[in-house]
Amino acid sequence: MVKVRNIPGPIHGALGQPERMRFGDDDRIILADDIDYRPFFTNDDGHILQAKHDLKIKREISHAEMRVEASKASFRHDRHYYATGAMKARLRAGVADLKELPFEERQSIMWKEDLIREFERLENLYPKTVTRGAPLKKVITRLDKIIRLRHSRIADNGRRSYAGRLKMFFDPPGPKAFLEWVNAYVDADRDPLVLRSRKYKSGNFDERLAEDLVTIVANYARRFASRNKPSVNGLRCSMKAEIEKVINPKRKKEGKPPLGIPSYGRLKREIDDMDWFEKLAGREGPDEALRQARAYGDGIVDVLRPLQQVEIDHWNVGLRTILTKTGVWTRLNRPSRRKLQKVRMVLGAAICRRTHCVLAMTLSRTASVESAVRLIEMAVSDKKRFADAANCQTPYDIYGIMEMIFFDGGPAFNNSEIRSVLRDLKVDFEIPPGGLPHFRGMIERLFRTLDQRVISWFEGRTFSDVVAKGDYDPDARAGTRVEELGQVLVRYVVDRHHNTPLKALGGETPRECYLRLTKKHGVLPPPDSHKLRNVFGIDLKRVLTSGGIRFLNIQYRSRALHEHRVKVGGVEMECRVHPANLGAISVKIGTAWLTVKAPPEFDGVDAETWIAAEAAMRKKMAHTEKTITGPIINAAIMEIERTSEIGRKRAQIDDSPIRRKALLAAEMQMRIFADYPDELDETAPEPSVDVYESAIPVASDLPPVRRRRKAAKRTKARRRAGAKRKPTKSTRASSAPSQRPAGGRKPSKPGRTPTPTSKRSPTRQAGLKRARGRRPGLKRGWTAKD
Repeated sequence: MVKVRNIPGPIHGALGQPERMRFGDDDRIILADDIDYRPFFTNDDGHILQAKHDLKIKREISHAEMRVEASKASFRHDRHYYATGAMKARLRAGVADLKELPFEERQSIMWKEDLIREFERLENLYPKTVTRGAPLKKVITRLDKIIRLRHSRIADNGRRSYAGRLKMFFDPPGPKAFLEWVNAYVDADRDPLVLRSRKYKSGNFDERLAEDLVTIVANYARRFASRNKPSVNGLRCSMKAEIEKVINPKRKKEGKPPLGIPSYGRLKREIDDMDWFEKLAGREGPDEALRQARAYGDGIVDVLRPLQQVEIDHWNVGLRTILTKTGVWTRLNRPSRRKLQKVRMVLGAAICRRTHCVLAMTLSRTASVESAVRLIEMAVSDKKRFADAANCQTPYDIYGIMEMIFFDGGPAFNNSEIRSVLRDLKVDFEIPPGGLPHFRGMIERLFRTLDQRVISWFEGRTFSDVVAKGDYDPDARAGTRVEELGQVLVRYVVDRHHNTPLKALGGETPRECYLRLTKKHGVLPPPDSHKLRNVFGIDLKRVLTSGGIRFLNIQYRSRALHEHRVKVGGVEMECRVHPANLGAISVKIGTAWLTVKAPPEFDGVDAETWIAAEAAMRKKMAHTEKTITGPIINAAIMEIERTSEIGRKRAQIDDSPIRRKALLAAEMQMRIFADYPDELDETAPEPSVDVYESAIPVASDLPPVRRRRKAAKRTKARRRAGAKRKPTKSTRASSAPSQRPAGGRKPSKPGRTPTPTSKRSPTRQAGLKRARGRRPGLKRGWTAKD
């Protein structure tokens, strides 16, 4: 990935080289071939360079070519590098430049050089008094005072001097040490590196342990790199026990002195000297060592355009969520909500390598082929409805056909279905080697960011391992629904991630980078409705009738389809439907696909919205058998879209793509037939939305109907009046008086033998008794099973 940083432009002429460069005989020149050269010959045409490692190797180079080589970053020129004095200084100091030494050593070298230069100056001015003989100690004292005064003024840096200012001074040397400095300085061609103190070589670096102990310590240090992960202290205890109980008694029998016990620090130093990779591979395994030691970089450097390369992958969301049907959550009581199924969803995501924009996200139960197909479909389609339903303030207008897509070799992506979809979209794909997630590091980093900044705010996290989870029970704390998780993910990506400045983009936000590069390079346009239907559609078989093809109670008609019906009759046709747009359907006639449009009311309407709208209409208008007209359908769809239920459903990235089985099941439940004319008349008036326009009028001058009193009130009134009720037909047919209690209906002819009026089972009588005791309209409470 190309990193865009705010770096100032190069100064004009900063890398310019002279027309002709002059080199010394003892200079070192390194060109792009990384070979040390020495100048061998130079004239007006160019140079001849000789390799230092092999004098037979020579290379000619013109002055123009030398200018080009000198402008490269690999070019190096070290003056007097092969001079005898410079080589002596490097041998004594161990470095090639003063900047390679610590600050204190550099200051000491500069102080020694000042003493030598001041001595040479005084020696030239006063050759009789300043000599290298007996009075040299007094001369050194005088030199020290001069150098201290000079360094004191330099340390003040033009400021007013005051007491307590910290300054660095060195004690003056003795005459013998001073003369050694002077001789070494002159012998090294006045290279100050030769004045470095030899203290950096001081110290005893020889092994102090006996040879047998060195072997024992090395053996126990290698045991540290084992899968049982022993500690250093435990290894030393084992080593001490072996030396005292096994090795020393054996040496005593052989007449050898006993061995001492190596210290903890000596064993720890031996372990520290081992390679980090070797220790990690031994304690954690080779795979973990390879994962941690694997090098990574900024990715491919030639990604310049938006959507040029896209990474897609699946990730197990570290959160236990509640799986419910839409609209059921609000009807459940608290105990029923606790019994709902707790699931761990799988998040699929697609991200652009150049702009870091998230193109698509899907939530599903498993990483399936259907979720992968829907992920690609969401990446190339308009996602405005997701952002609107999630109340995002930033538009989600990032979509288009990518040029290349990267995914792993899992069964969800590496299959013929995904490859056929990508081939139809003319998208190249590449599957990196397995076990190397850094080849898709951007999508992996996105999942880590979502886990840290989104999932961490919810209860019910599963964490990365059992150690981090501890005694945390994610199922008991799970209270987030899948719908809520999907809305939060959409809101985070659209409003926060796309508007956050990233260091990888030079402080630019992903959305700004996408808009800027889109204006500069452009993106491939998204597929049209016909391409989306052919690539992401569902194949069905329907019988061709005189009314066309019927799907989800929608009639698809066209003149060409009717002409084919006249030729072949009512045959079964192969159809292809895109659930995201029911405005048209593709019918296969021979080897070609014919596009058949639906009534214009269904343009842009997805199958989920239409099924919900039809279910609402069927529930509202179950008492009528009238033909539904277009305006009623439009009103129902608009009403459904305004409800929070359908709004949430349309905004859910967790909803798996509606399957062929679900479409057929919804079609079987539809009983209302949407009947539309074959061709629309542009001049015809708009149909009325009044549902009572075709109703039969009723006269308003009829006399009012008297309201009948209830039977219980009439019986009570007759009982009070003392009137005898004549026996009715049902009473005469009955052979026994009623068994009602006092105050109820009196038997017509007392004294008869009571017989049961009807034969009912005890179970049915108990059910009727419970039904009588229930209040009218009271429904049974919802449970998790419902």
